[in-house]
Amino acid sequence: MCPQRSAKSSNDGTDIDSPAVHIPHGQHTENSVDAPLGSADNPAVLLPAGMQHLVGSAKNMVSVEGETFVPMETYLSIVAQSHDAATMVGAAPTPAHSLPTLSFDDFCILDLTADPAAIGPGAVMGMLPFNPLGTNYPTTPTNPTGTSSPSTAGSPSTASSPSASNLLAGWLTVNHARAGDLLFGSHTINYMTFGRTQHAALVQDVGGQLVIEADASGIGTDKPGVRTVDWLSWAARYAVVYLVRVKDVTDEQALQVLAWAIAHTGIPYRWPVADGTDKNNDHRMYCSQMVWVAHLRVLNIDLDRDGGSLVFPDDIFYNSAKVYHMAQVRGR
Repeated sequence: MCPQRSAKSSNDGTDIDSPAVHIPHGQHTENSVDAPLGSADNPAVLLPAGMQHLVGSAKNMVSVEGETFVPMETYLSIVAQSHDAATMVGAAPTPAHSLPTLSFDDFCILDLTADPAAIGPGAVMGMLPFNPLGTNYPTTPTNPTGTSSPSTAGSPSTASSPSASNLLAGWLTVNHARAGDLLFGSHTINYMTFGRTQHAALVQDVGGQLVIEADASGIGTDKPGVRTVDWLSWAARYAVVYLVRVKDVTDEQALQVLAWAIAHTGIPYRWPVADGTDKNNDHRMYCSQMVWVAHLRVLNIDLDRDGGSLVFPDDIFYNSAKVYHMAQVRGR
């Protein structure tokens, strides 16, 4: 299921007291659940403009800035019962077809504004194996022009699997990470219903072991937003962590992207059901939006693979035309 983190901690381990942001709840009806729309218990469907009329005034639908969200089970019920079901399925696939239900942080959604042709079946079901030693995968990546060379092994050679803490301590350095590289966190080792990765961030300081991210302390809060956290505590939140680099980006350019993100420290978190889906609006940002918009603003690089209204960690992680994978490691 989609990860649910009821609370997070600040850099020093203290609890974060975050203000409430209104996320609509379902109601106790036959076709709805009493949970925030977009949570693991009540996944949402984001409808393209051409499909909004097909759901009419469906129960518990939410419209924000011209975008329409409906509960997943409401959408599936309409597809099953409507005379326009064929039109709906033709306009955009249901979860049984080619689009996966993805997530970032605690937000779980089927984004029907995305282009399924841009995703392809390999990115949905062709999952990469997990190597507990954290070596590069699927093979040592080719070094694109203008980038630093990644290592051929992500951890020291040993007959037994080292502990996660030993691996993490020097992992960024061993794998030749640089400031501005991308980090992705996954709450599961294998494929999950809500996507391969659920969080995205940037390496801020390799030697100082710092990461910059956009995050919230739970559904319904918009704090801490964009912040700096230490690498070890960040990685420990996930079952697997991936180090990814944008192709054909120099060290200096990566630093420029990082500087943009740092300059936006304190920007509040974006929950699309409450705050809208405009991924170009950097007044509020969710995790993968921060990574995406930083590269777009600074380098005019669009890392979103499918052009949907939302940009998920998986949209960047699986964009093989723009990024390559350097290493992976067990986080906890």
